[in-house]
Amino acid sequence: MKRVEKKRPRLRPAKGPKRKWMSRSALFGILLCMVGITACLQLRAHTQIALLNAAIEAQNKALVDMDKTYRDMNADLDEIKNSDEIMKKAKFQLGMVYPDNDQVKYIDVKVRNEENDVNENVYLNPVISVLHIFK
Repeated sequence: MKRVEKKRPRLRPAKGPKRKWMSRSALFGILLCMVGITACLQLRAHTQIALLNAAIEAQNKALVDMDKTYRDMNADLDEIKNSDEIMKKAKFQLGMVYPDNDQVKYIDVKVRNEENDVNENVYLNPVISVLHIFK
């Protein structure tokens, strides 16, 4: 028979109370807080995106309105530029007519004496208008 050597006993640490790094409820609480913070940040990001989309939609609507106004104004301008339309409006709305070739045209070319005319003086005209208030 073989001789069995006596084995040395293994050195084991002394058993004491096991210390857990963190309890399960604390770990669950931290996880819940992290999920809540993430949810709040996601909600905030979606809210900002919704506000930006609303602003873009308002700008697009304003752009469409301005484009319509621009087209209307261009149409009015084209109508105004047309000399036939101007002549028709002058004849029918304002009662203006072109003079005939046999009509005599008089132009008043009265020469004024500007040195003596106080009403035409640019510097004295405001003073005189103020003096007329006190009459």
